[in-house]
Amino acid sequence: MNTIRKPNILFIVADDQRFDTIHVTGNASIHTPVLDSLANRGVAFRKTYITGGITPAVCVPSRACINTGAHTLNASQGHQLNQWPGLMTINPELAILPHVMREAGYHTFATGKWHNDRTSFIKSFSNGSKIFFWWNE
Repeated sequence: MNTIRKPNILFIVADDQRFDTIHVTGNASIHTPVLDSLANRGVAFRKTYITGGITPAVCVPSRACINTGAHTLNASQGHQLNQWPGLMTINPELAILPHVMREAGYHTFATGKWHNDRTSFIKSFSNGSKIFFWWNE
């Protein structure tokens, strides 16, 4: 019986890091050997853009967009400027990438910042360590 092995997937989101602050993307003044190695052996998205921040923290809607594949105005539950808590909540009607992967049999693990809602985090990740939820920690 032929068993298809699932590829290992490492998804890194670096806050406050511009595209040109990694050596492999063309900045000769910066030395980032680990990121360069990962990019050379995998995939580096070199032309990505955010659709604009609608909150004081651009990472919140960006993280929701990345995880849902939806536009900023649809990725979060409350997309009007006067609904700040809702902006941190990923739209529960949308599929979330790590949850889809978890349902497909992947072990999903997260570490670092997760400024979106705790419910979507718990639904998405099998495990996590040193998670910074921001609003209630």
